[in-house]
Amino acid sequence: MVRRMAFCTLLMLLGFLLHAQITNYAGTGLVRTGVTFSPSIMLFHPDIHYYINGQSDFFFEDNISLRADLFFMNYQQNNELNLKHNSLLLTGPAFHYSYGKWDSWISIQPGLELIKMNTFDTAHFKSTAEPVLALSAGVNFYFSKYFHFFINGNINHSNYNGGESGVNMDEARILAGLGFHIHYHKFAYWENHLPDFQNK
Repeated sequence: MVRRMAFCTLLMLLGFLLHAQITNYAGTGLVRTGVTFSPSIMLFHPDIHYYINGQSDFFFEDNISLRADLFFMNYQQNNELNLKHNSLLLTGPAFHYSYGKWDSWISIQPGLELIKMNTFDTAHFKSTAEPVLALSAGVNFYFSKYFHFFINGNINHSNYNGGESGVNMDEARILAGLGFHIHYHKFAYWENHLPDFQNK
């Protein structure tokens, strides 16, 4: 019994030491970006949309980045809503948990959605700008000095209010692709040399 406890304790200690020796790749000063093709499904309509997505992160803390996503719709199927154009700009903080070259994250992103639609109660298409809120999460894997793989998804909530009755525009989408990144060392230097006002 004592031997088993000692063995388990040794394994736990070894795991802790190995974890402590791992240097996380993602951290303060990292800038990453990516462009990919993103399919989506509407949650309350049969419409399927396909977007071109551009995304970026700027790490101003080891575990926090400012994230931005741009979606531009370029194709659709089952156009029940008579939608002609849809694009979104999302931005907000992303909270990261990194382990070596792996980086997982979650973000709440408010933004703006540009919608052009004919709801059949008007004689022409009408464009509106609507607020949107998205919950996003994903994983990045940094396999080289400048490139990484990413996979993430989001669910966004918005409404089109350009017609006589509102239309729910909630969507879920998934994204994956190859990204580019650099470490902005000047920012990291500035971050590490800020005056420590708390100890004064």
